Parts: sequence; C-alpha cells; structure tokens
Amino acid sequence: MAELVLTEQEKKDASYLNWSDESLGKLVKMIGALINDDYGKESAWITMAAHLLIDFSKKTNSTDTTVTVNGCTNDGEEIGDWKINIKRMDT
Repeated sequence: MAELVLTEQEKKDASYLNWSDESLGKLVKMIGALINDDYGKESAWITMAAHLLIDFSKKTNSTDTTVTVNGCTNDGEEIGDWKINIKRMDT
C-alpha cells in the first residue's frame, strides 16, 4: 500500500481538501484499509459522513450537537425520523 507522506505545507493546511490529488488518493487508500470492517467498501462514505458532522459541530463552536431529520425516505420507502448526536468525548 502507498505510504502517506505529506509535504510540510500539507501538514499545515487547515483542510485535507488543499492536499495534492496524490496525497488525497493515498489517504483514501489508507482509510479504506484501516476501516476494513463489516461495511466494506461503504466505510469511506461512513467516515466521510462522520467527519462532515464533526466539522459542522466544530464550526458552530459546539462540543455537543444534535441534528434531527424528519420524514426520511430511502428509494421511495419511508424510513422515519432520525436524531443524530455528535458529542466530543474529551469534554
């Protein structure tokens, strides 16, 4: 597997979205290998979703955020209302 070696600038960047395509590709491969679990190929999506929620909470200067989504559907099937809690563990 490719080794993730970041430039000094990439290490300082506020977002990994500023990294080179090569570094981003290596990161995706590394995450996929680290999270090789029951979700298999879906693990990258789950990790991405979690990071988006954490980033949202961080940007709102919160350590405990609740997101409520009502009336969810999946492929036309009603799957109900959902509550997602994002809580920083070291506070």
